Amino acid sequence: MAASRAGRVGNQELDGERTGPGISSWMGSRACGQSRLLGKSRLKGARRSGPGDAVAARDTGEDLYEEIRLCRAACGEAHMKTILATGELGSLANVYKASMIAMMAGSDFIKTSTGKEVENATFPVGIVMMRAIKEYYWQTGYKVGFKPAGGIRTAKEAITWLMLVKEELGVEWLTPELFRLGASSLLGDIEQQIFYHVTGTYALQHELAMA
Repeated sequence: MAASRAGRVGNQELDGERTGPGISSWMGSRACGQSRLLGKSRLKGARRSGPGDAVAARDTGEDLYEEIRLCRAACGEAHMKTILATGELGSLANVYKASMIAMMAGSDFIKTSTGKEVENATFPVGIVMMRAIKEYYWQTGYKVGFKPAGGIRTAKEAITWLMLVKEELGVEWLTPELFRLGASSLLGDIEQQIFYHVTGTYALQHELAMA
């Protein structure tokens, strides 16, 4: 299994001052997941600059659990996000196993992909991951966040993901603390839809600042 871990600090207090926008850093070899376990000194260094992503090699479940657990320890109190690279896992059964391992090892968020895989966020994969989150919540009482990423390009697709999360996990997951979209290419379409809502026509490409 290939996985990466991302820690995110959102408005966290550092030395008594709030940082403002969230800080994110990577731990490991983004994004192929083929590096071996990092030294503790590197993990701690990443924590000082903001908890980070790391990438686990394709090992047994025990190896993966142990590596994520060490990254969890390095992140301290900051939130840690695990990127599963689901397009590389081969089956939905492996997606479920990777999701459970990541959560059991201490992940606060699980994310479908880096956006670099051949196949990124798909609805079947998302449903499997959300059902793993639900099972983990039933067993432990701990809510883990979910982030689909890669290939989400339109507002309609984003709304579909919102509906899936609501149906599978409930409205309590529809918050920034528990649900995020990895969709850097989505902004242009959102601009188009807002432009259409205001003017009644779609904008030309040069009329949109972020397109």
